Amino acid sequence: MISFLSLVILCSSCEWLFQPNACDDIGPIIIYKTKDDYQNFISVQLSKDGSKITAIPDPETIREQVPIPLENGYLYKRMIGDVYLSITIDEYADPNFDMNPNELLKHILDKEPYLEKYQCCKCVVSPDTSVLNNLIRENRLSDCENVLE
Repeated sequence: MISFLSLVILCSSCEWLFQPNACDDIGPIIIYKTKDDYQNFISVQLSKDGSKITAIPDPETIREQVPIPLENGYLYKRMIGDVYLSITIDEYADPNFDMNPNELLKHILDKEPYLEKYQCCKCVVSPDTSVLNNLIRENRLSDCENVLE
């Protein structure tokens, strides 16, 4: 009984653990620039040591995840991933495309493609491109979390 009461008290005092943050409501808002033009290529998430792929995009919705161009060469990221593969979005979306994550790993174009990369869901209330472009025009990307540091 004492253990149960202790758990109830602990949980009620730690309400912040269960509250969503700003990113949960609108999803990640990543504004970035890359070294090269990777807009037509898929990105995947690598493990911290870079030895395996930990997340891949859904082939059925990949065309909806194409990055949106913003001002001054920035892009609004709508795809998972931190590295780009030499596989185009069209190739990946083809129903006949069939590669497992180990095979995809062999197609990495660039393990460090970003010049700048910001997580902005805490400094903007909407992923609307006009809001994002204003952030860029007003030189306020520093208000966002720099995820490369």
